[in-house]
Amino acid sequence: NRLQLLHIGSWPTPQCISRFLSHLVIPSTTTVHIWADCLFSRDETLAMLLPGDMTYLHAFKQLKAMHCTFRPTRRDCPQLVSVQDGALVFFSYFAGTTPAAMMRSVFGSLDVRIVEELTIGVDCTPELPPATWRSIFDGMPRLQQLNILRRPSRPILSALCRDDTADQLVCPSLSSISISDDHLL
Repeated sequence: NRLQLLHIGSWPTPQCISRFLSHLVIPSTTTVHIWADCLFSRDETLAMLLPGDMTYLHAFKQLKAMHCTFRPTRRDCPQLVSVQDGALVFFSYFAGTTPAAMMRSVFGSLDVRIVEELTIGVDCTPELPPATWRSIFDGMPRLQQLNILRRPSRPILSALCRDDTADQLVCPSLSSISISDDHLL
């Protein structure tokens, strides 16, 4: 439990970082910052950055908050993956991959079952359909707070609506929704 801070910056590929992380034991108390001018390109996603076996990457487990912001193109700022005190911050731009692939990568690579707060600031076209958002939310039964920033909120809110064929509510613990700067409202 001695590793308190891990900074990995501007490594050549996500695979190099994944290989390095696969050799570490990262306690849940460790702050991790990974960044690069082009951390992900072509078809690379978060799944390539993290090793397949995350048994010893405790900082990436037990996530209670996720803050995800994406942009469609590079805008003079690095891509970033950061974990601290059970909160993940993920900032990326799309460089050859699709918004849907990046979103599935983020939520498919990490255990989101205990996430209580989710911030989504995804500026992308084409918009993800409600069915994709619903599949994301289905894995977050403890979600209490949803923040939607600088993007259309309708597809996300539609995914949260109860379906007559569904046995249970989507995100049954959800108690707070914040919508900011939705230009389509």
